[in-house]
Amino acid sequence: MEPESTTEQLQYTPAPPSLSMSSYPPAVDHTVYQPANPIAQPPPPYAYPQQQLQTATTNVSVVTVAQQPTTNIIALAVRPPNHIALSLVNLFCCCFPLGLIALIYSLRVDSEYSAGNYQEARRASNTARSLNIAGITIGIILLVCTIIYIGIHAAVVAS
Repeated sequence: MEPESTTEQLQYTPAPPSLSMSSYPPAVDHTVYQPANPIAQPPPPYAYPQQQLQTATTNVSVVTVAQQPTTNIIALAVRPPNHIALSLVNLFCCCFPLGLIALIYSLRVDSEYSAGNYQEARRASNTARSLNIAGITIGIILLVCTIIYIGIHAAVVAS
């Protein structure tokens, strides 16, 4: 089924005279608004009688000091190095006791920094570094002593 098509003719009808374009823009009245009863008298006095002001002339300088705005600068401390990799190398390869203590201090660096104790984090970082240097130094000395001992023992056994 096809829809029926109807053709309607639309006819143009002019606008009524009240809406024609000849009256556009509408005329503007430029008269100034005047209230019907202008206020000609002052407001009624308040409940308190007005006092007479006494003026005195003195040579006084008035200085007004305004507080300057302050700028608060909050500088976050730079996260100190935790030396955790060096502590693990020291723990497994050089000197176990000092490596273990250095690892504990290395882990304290991050927890102290997260808690906002920047000075304690710096102190723990310095302690971990010092323990790692001491542990590696002791490990190298023990390695050199072991090599010398094995060399001397091999020479004695060979002779």
